[in-house]
Amino acid sequence: MSNELLPIVGASSIGGLELGASLAHVDAQPQGFIGPIFDPHSGCIFVISGVSILRVRLREGRATVDMFAGHPSQRGQEDGNGEASRFQSPNFLAVDGVGSLYVADQDCIRCCWPTNALCDDSQSLPVQVTTLPFPPPNFISGLTFAPAGPGPAGTSAPSPSSTTNSTSSPATNPTTPSGSLIFSTATALYRMTMNPRDHPSPDPSAPDPHRPPPPASPPLIPYTAALLAGREGVSGSADGPSTDARFRSLVGGLVSDAQGSVYLADSDVDLGSCALRRVSPGGEVLTLVEGLAGRLIRPAILPNGAIAFCDYAQDCLRVLGLGLQPAGLGAAWGGAGEGRGGAAAPGRTLHADMGALLDAQPDGTADLTLVVAGRRFPAHRAILIARCDYFKQRLTGDFADGAATELSLPDADPAAFELLLRFVYTGRADIPPALAPAVAELADRLLLPELCAEAQAAVLGGVTPEGVVGLMLWAEARGEAFEGLLGDLKAWYLQHQVEVLQLARDSLLRLSAASPDLMVALLAEGLGLGREGLGREGLGREGSGAGKTAARGR
Repeated sequence: MSNELLPIVGASSIGGLELGASLAHVDAQPQGFIGPIFDPHSGCIFVISGVSILRVRLREGRATVDMFAGHPSQRGQEDGNGEASRFQSPNFLAVDGVGSLYVADQDCIRCCWPTNALCDDSQSLPVQVTTLPFPPPNFISGLTFAPAGPGPAGTSAPSPSSTTNSTSSPATNPTTPSGSLIFSTATALYRMTMNPRDHPSPDPSAPDPHRPPPPASPPLIPYTAALLAGREGVSGSADGPSTDARFRSLVGGLVSDAQGSVYLADSDVDLGSCALRRVSPGGEVLTLVEGLAGRLIRPAILPNGAIAFCDYAQDCLRVLGLGLQPAGLGAAWGGAGEGRGGAAAPGRTLHADMGALLDAQPDGTADLTLVVAGRRFPAHRAILIARCDYFKQRLTGDFADGAATELSLPDADPAAFELLLRFVYTGRADIPPALAPAVAELADRLLLPELCAEAQAAVLGGVTPEGVVGLMLWAEARGEAFEGLLGDLKAWYLQHQVEVLQLARDSLLRLSAASPDLMVALLAEGLGLGREGLGREGLGREGSGAGKTAARGR
């Protein structure tokens, strides 16, 4: 295993990624790095090396690595100060942004506090390692800290089954993390809500206000891990609320975004692939992408909004552009303040700022309201005109809508429009397969061909034997813009026609009644006759690649 620490260059903008030069001034000799994580409180990077935790401090573009806790080769589960502590098998790290580093250590979680201990070489105060006193239901396969996020959607309220009690509002205590510690086992996710008394506060009686107070042990109060999603010991693959959801195999870690949602790769060992899935703060599970090749582990959200996974099978980094907002990109990134190591703030991106503007509505800046099936969407006229030809036509020139403050979109699906509006603002959309047909149809209607192509790719990615006939009929009825998708759906059907016959025989009867030409075309192609054997009429066009890489970049 390499002992080099290499930065990834280009993660703050949309474009290619590449490895930068190895960071110099490595004081320790690590046994290789795994699971690095940035801590905004200290401005340092923490990594696992062997059975120890290292801290990487960035100073004037160079890195200094020192031992933070544990010993590189001596195992154990002893709590204590800094290098006197021992870890059994550390695998995942999480930070809460207010000075605590959490370590998933096989079948327990360890808290290392404070993360800025010994940041000043003149100080000699060590970090303290404490084991959180609760028994996890199984070995821990992932760990992340999910911030509360803005508004009710990201609120991380204590679960009714939690036995911890808060004695003061976290908003009044600057040393209290606002959010929850999320960990996973192989088939379930659990949430531990953090309370003010879970974290030590600075000692106001410290004689030197510029010197950090000695670490105080976090009070050993009962911790209860409340089930967030899935079911312990029961595997499967099902989206839905909390305990209705099922996971196949969660082994590769977790990552949370700024809204408190958790993202993970759910592995299908038999197929050798993964599904990218999202768990909302309330426990709702949604599959975003199926059939990702490889063994994807250790997810991270990049400053440019993409999610990156290490592909353990191929020794490479796989990146998916989802337009996410990383957790921790708030005030804590504002530069090197007290107790920080001087890390520079990552560059802001246009799509993230535009997404934040959309999420802030209504904030008084919108000058137009879009009404879709009773739902009201505050928006900005100038953005709609610049980004969407449909709105440009309706809101400029001599159209009656040009001066309107409210615009109605009849017969549109509000859930699909919500995704479309996000695409207009950010150039990105997270399209679940179940909603993809509605998004594709609406994008075609509102003159957004790039989004239409992405939605068609999502349709193709969610095809099943039970649903392929209905999708072919739907695509055929949509006309020219969907002919490429129709060709891809026909190809999928021909590769899976035995499963369709076994699982959805009635759908074939429906196909023969609703579109005899399409049925004959499929029969001819299945027999290898193709265009030459049947003629152009009734066959439709060949697939033009709805399943290929979708267009981006508006």
